[in-house]
Amino acid sequence: MTAKVSEEVTRCLQELHLPTMRVQHEAVARQATAEDVELCRTCWSWRGAECQQRQEKRIERLLKASKLPLEKSWAALDLKRLPAKWCNNCVAC
Repeated sequence: MTAKVSEEVTRCLQELHLPTMRVQHEAVARQATAEDVELCRTCWSWRGAECQQRQEKRIERLLKASKLPLEKSWAALDLKRLPAKWCNNCVAC
């Protein structure tokens, strides 16, 4: 891949907001050329990396926005601390 083509690809990926692909495109292109891999397969691996990175970032962003303590989990939930259910129709209450 020539320097001009590499710069153009980097600029396009930046405009499309594809940061993972932008970082990896030169290494992936070199690997594809060395292994004689077809372009579709190379693009498919980029897509997978981009989707995975976006999912991880989304989870991080949502956890941060929730402001929940990260040490909390379902396994650590103490059911005895929850209020008892009350109803007139069941014997168990």
